[in-house]
Amino acid sequence: MPLIRTYAIETERVLIRCYQPSDAAAMSETILRNHDHLNPYMAWAKQGLHSVKFCSDLLRTFRGNYDLGIDFPMGIFDLRDGRYIGGTGLHKRAGKGALEIGYWMDETYCGQGFATHVAAALTKIGFDFEGVHRMVIHVQIGNVASEGIPSRLGYVLEGKLRQQYPLENDQYADVSFFTMLREEYDASELKLLPIKAFGFDGGDLQPSTMVT
Repeated sequence: MPLIRTYAIETERVLIRCYQPSDAAAMSETILRNHDHLNPYMAWAKQGLHSVKFCSDLLRTFRGNYDLGIDFPMGIFDLRDGRYIGGTGLHKRAGKGALEIGYWMDETYCGQGFATHVAAALTKIGFDFEGVHRMVIHVQIGNVASEGIPSRLGYVLEGKLRQQYPLENDQYADVSFFTMLREEYDASELKLLPIKAFGFDGGDLQPSTMVT
């Protein structure tokens, strides 16, 4: 799976797309404002590090990695007003023929089902548009708000990985490991989720039957 076709996804609630350099200011403001909300679970969300300049450089790396097929980070935008409300992505670290979903949300948007909706949309993208056979979600144990998301979507808890995720001060967190297989997706309501997918050139993408 050297590349993915999908560069943007539109649902009834959000636009999920590959980052652009113009997103740097919104990313910086959102991360810094959400420091206390994110830092217990996101080691990268350290106060003072996410200046506009830092985010601008980071987004250049994100876009380069996206185009080269190294990793696929995306921004989440409220479809109503275009506001940047969090980050997500499809990550190749899950192994061949699989993609892992990561996500974080602006605290203002938590408790409204946005993260679950985003994970559902990316699950559909992985299976229907990218042709994977397995989707993965890792959740830090103790992150109650996130722990329920994969279960609600029909993912299966395969186990727990001890001291898997690095935190501050050489500490590590345990992680729950959830997966969904293609046959489980095909039998689920997620397959009916209405979404639009767009490619590198902005053109509409059609579902793929190819398994990578």
